[in-house]
Amino acid sequence: MAKPKTKAPALRSNRVIRKIRKNKVKQKASKVSKVDVVSRLREINDPCSMHIPPSLTTQAGCYPINQTVRLDFDQLLNYATMIFVTNAGGTGSVASIVSWDTVGTGTMTKLVHTLPLLSVAGSAGGASSSKASKVGIRLTNVTPNLYVSGRVYVANLAQRLTLPVLPSLMTAAQWTTTMNEIKSLPEHLLRTYAGSEFTPSGKVYGKCIPCHIVDEVDYNNFYPHHGTYTFDEFFSIFCQTSVAATAESNRPFSTTVIVIDKQSNTSTNFLQNYVYNVDAQMLTRWPINTVPGLGAKDVHAAAPALVNAAREESSSAHARL
Repeated sequence: MAKPKTKAPALRSNRVIRKIRKNKVKQKASKVSKVDVVSRLREINDPCSMHIPPSLTTQAGCYPINQTVRLDFDQLLNYATMIFVTNAGGTGSVASIVSWDTVGTGTMTKLVHTLPLLSVAGSAGGASSSKASKVGIRLTNVTPNLYVSGRVYVANLAQRLTLPVLPSLMTAAQWTTTMNEIKSLPEHLLRTYAGSEFTPSGKVYGKCIPCHIVDEVDYNNFYPHHGTYTFDEFFSIFCQTSVAATAESNRPFSTTVIVIDKQSNTSTNFLQNYVYNVDAQMLTRWPINTVPGLGAKDVHAAAPALVNAAREESSSAHARL
């Protein structure tokens, strides 16, 4: 008995096979590109990155400067510490630290940290003008793991702070009141961490906390470069006093405020050792007879969609901490 005839499986032509493979590659590329876009935006906004964030306007004749200021400090018994970070443009000062004895018997430390390459005013041979590009802080608790303790509070504020007097005149009790006001902020403005969450883990060195843009006009403007700010001048960027009206200065970025609470344990083994690095990028303009002036290039405008995406990624970075 003859077997019934069966149709041979249809062979796909080479053209069809190439088309299927091409479609698969496209689908794979589209999936990867969505991930790449997010990671690329995070890299652009990372203060440690050399990339210049996209801007709505073209900036002609700019010389970008990326630099870091670093400080190692000890959190002593009954001492509290507050760190303030922002980038105003027109100055190389990007951070300040205040440490005081909450009991009121010890000394008070007040420092302003300035990028070395931008510490000189334009009138003294520094940059003629400068524009804030990005800034952030990396805080690390380097205490031996067995003795890590304490709490750390982080606020990334678009609002200004109100101080009772000029910062240089404030007493330990007044700084304690300001610290308690920060610690009492609502959850959507404040994050609370254990000191152990800032310890190094693998390749991650503590936490990186970027500031985000709060004023697009100030962000796109160049300002005459004043070099190093005094303690009161730096605080005037994001503070006002309750005793007198304070003129608002240019403020393109939010202010990151970090509170390291006092240590109440009497054992010296529980004193906390911290390191912070403030990474900042500035776009600068220099006289034409200087090396930076000759090396300046134009920073071209980007598409509004890309700019908005970068802004959203930057402003939501604090929520992912």
